[in-house]
Amino acid sequence: MIFFYYLLTLLVSFKIQSEPVGLSCYYDTGVKEINGAATDEDYENKTFGMMLDTELEWFWRFSPEALIDETVAEWKKEHNYLYRDSDKKLYVSTNHTLINDELNRESKKQEIPNKFFVTQSYELGPGLSITYVNYQVLIYSYYEKKIKITRTGKCING
Repeated sequence: MIFFYYLLTLLVSFKIQSEPVGLSCYYDTGVKEINGAATDEDYENKTFGMMLDTELEWFWRFSPEALIDETVAEWKKEHNYLYRDSDKKLYVSTNHTLINDELNRESKKQEIPNKFFVTQSYELGPGLSITYVNYQVLIYSYYEKKIKITRTGKCING
């Protein structure tokens, strides 16, 4: 019960503090699906850092100070960054679209898609649980390939 109270206090403090917070996170589960079917790809347990800055509405793998040659606002616009903070969860995402207008025989041999859409999202939930989802749609001349990678784990303040 004391541990739960500590985590609740920690989450509430994220809401009211304006100082950036470094979180040490790890994934303990992972699944990769291709066109809706789970693959048997081996999952590696990984640790990583996340930076939370509520004043800048920033929750990402690197701090805003790490940006080179662009402002936070420019990076957010370029990456279609969405930051949504609710009572129980913090959700952020980016998405990109790439279109290959100059397909040629060589690019077809290398299996380069005509269009490529990718969305990445992080969700920080109660108890500092974290969920990462990477969703990719690769559109080729005659078919689509949809790849979804989901990872779940925990973060600690540190």
